[in-house]
Amino acid sequence: MNLNCKSVNVPQGCKPCGAGALNTQSLGKELAKELSDAHEAIDDPLEKAAVKGEIEMDKHNNAVGHDIGENNPDASFETTQTKVLGALMSGKLKAFDNPRDNTKGLNPTKGTQFMKPMPTLKPLSIPSPEVKQDNTRVVTGG
Repeated sequence: MNLNCKSVNVPQGCKPCGAGALNTQSLGKELAKELSDAHEAIDDPLEKAAVKGEIEMDKHNNAVGHDIGENNPDASFETTQTKVLGALMSGKLKAFDNPRDNTKGLNPTKGTQFMKPMPTLKPLSIPSPEVKQDNTRVVTGG
């Protein structure tokens, strides 16, 4: 699944929230948070300053997703997607007033400007690891 918000017409905040929810359901909240924090980590001070608002937005929306995943551990993909959209519509997520300007206007998503239709996504198919007789794990597939 491509989680680049600029590549698909998905409202800001839905993808980080959805990734946080799905990762929490699959891996548990602690590991999902480690993964999302690592994804947002930037070492270069200039780059970090340039995207500070995006990092703040994504960390907030990831945390909302982690809560959704933790509170709905066995939910179907479609149910999880509906919960993420519900978080968007109720103002639990944060997004910029102007998606092209990540320096100001980070606000709750409650409002009609964030109510674009959310596309129906399909779950990512990840092969289960095969366990060899010597108990090593091998993941097959692409």
